[in-house]
Amino acid sequence: MSGNAPLILNADDPRLADVCNRIDRDILYYGIDSGTAEVRATEIDEADGATCFNVRYYGRTASVRIPVIGRHNVYNALAAFSVGLTAGMAPEDIVAGRREYEPSAMRQKIGKKDGKTVNIHCYNASPDSMKAALSVLKALPNARKIALLGDMLELGGASEEGHRHTGEWVADAGVDALIAYGPRSAAMAEAAKARGVAAVHCQTAEEVLQYVRQFVRPGDAVLVKASHSMGLEQLLQEYYKELPQG
Repeated sequence: MSGNAPLILNADDPRLADVCNRIDRDILYYGIDSGTAEVRATEIDEADGATCFNVRYYGRTASVRIPVIGRHNVYNALAAFSVGLTAGMAPEDIVAGRREYEPSAMRQKIGKKDGKTVNIHCYNASPDSMKAALSVLKALPNARKIALLGDMLELGGASEEGHRHTGEWVADAGVDALIAYGPRSAAMAEAAKARGVAAVHCQTAEEVLQYVRQFVRPGDAVLVKASHSMGLEQLLQEYYKELPQG
């Protein structure tokens, strides 16, 4: 970066909170918990698949609504708001742009299929994004929650630990049943089962479909997430073909 380029950082990340003390550069901090962030979200309310909150910045306040839920999406919106301010955009234009945001086809697309709430995240997967997606599943009002989670690829030596932690987060999210898919996800299923979750581990697509048919009922919330190459979106399309049409 050039010497006069501004830096925008998350004040709630302990790895970034003290960067201002270590480098000589203009820094704009955003956050939720930090009282020192110049751009801060307050009064966060999630309902009906959307999140409303206030953004406090430089003594002013703007009301924001984004058509997704999850704390991580509030951080994303704050980062975007901060970029807009830094680029000289009018705050009302930034807020209007946030309202028009739509997740791409495989990033938190929440829809209804045969009375089931299906939340699809099949573009990519990492331990952090798995944890965030599970927090969204936990927040949904459905009485029963099902997770169909596949392998996270390209984690290198952190793969087993990442999958095992994900199994623990499945339990923390109050998931009723876990369908784990792929060789790396065996550790995920094992960790979830150790914490009392009804977990199964599948090696083939047909096994996955078998357990989806067995576990998922009308009224359930279903999270579907894995690395893109696991092909979970194709599995969903096969499952959808079996559902009543119309």
